[in-house]
Amino acid sequence: MSPNTRHTIIVYIGVVSGILGIISFVFSTIPDGVTYVLFAVAVASGAYLAFPMWVPLNAHARAYWANAQVYGYKYEKLGVCVVMGEDGSATVNRTVKLICTSPELKEVHHYLMVPGSKESLEKLLPLVAKLISCDDPLRELTIEKKNGKGEATLGRLRFVVKIEPPLGKRKGVEYTLQETAPPGTFALTKDQLPNGMKHEFFAWEVSRPTKELLLEIKIPVSVGTELQAFDVWRGTEFGPSTFVPEFDRLASSNRAKEEHHQDSAGWGREIKTIEDRDHVICTLIVPYPILGMRYVIKWIPKDIPTTDA
Repeated sequence: MSPNTRHTIIVYIGVVSGILGIISFVFSTIPDGVTYVLFAVAVASGAYLAFPMWVPLNAHARAYWANAQVYGYKYEKLGVCVVMGEDGSATVNRTVKLICTSPELKEVHHYLMVPGSKESLEKLLPLVAKLISCDDPLRELTIEKKNGKGEATLGRLRFVVKIEPPLGKRKGVEYTLQETAPPGTFALTKDQLPNGMKHEFFAWEVSRPTKELLLEIKIPVSVGTELQAFDVWRGTEFGPSTFVPEFDRLASSNRAKEEHHQDSAGWGREIKTIEDRDHVICTLIVPYPILGMRYVIKWIPKDIPTTDA
């Protein structure tokens, strides 16, 4: 049931209960107990509509709301789209819909780690980030680099988005960052995968309270893949270790039909993909992702790149 449908049903219940309560109050033949129950339902409906955070839908929604109050802001939506180049480079468009939950928010810290199997290599060129859009013309957003000495050569990028004037409580802003990673970020064929890796992947670690995470990767048709799947990993320090309860929740929410269980090679559930003229497009939507988890789209490269007929 969608939030809008739920909201409409509760409005109807509250209004009808209130009207019936008034009618039952007028007619003395109706027992007082019925009148009290009707008024109680009307009051409860009104309280829910006025303070919906008091009655979150589930544990994940409650965690999102509680963490947002502590953290000082929340992501109503985080969309991360990676366009893979034919040379294994990556263009990462990160769209953030941000809501402030503290009295004031002046800056937002961001972090990017090379999103594929080369994330632990030390010879990649520095990553680059720039701001490409903002939905608030009255605010100026600027980027300030925060990488430590030598850190940019390790496939990592730290920077701050400064907001002027600052956001006030319950105020929001939506902006898009574009980050680029150099050629060789992704393996194009199986033999380019690091030792021990059987698949390439795009992983995103959730570090802020987030209502919805959208991951998408576009793989060139000329590169091609043999199979695509999603997974949920426990965090960077654990490596590719599946967190089964969240994996199962995500599989259920995406309405996958096949039975879950990874095979001995650690392969996850297949993910729905579409193909346009230029790309194989893999998309994963995660409602209320868990802080600290890595949400993953992974694929098996071909032995050799696909060639046009």
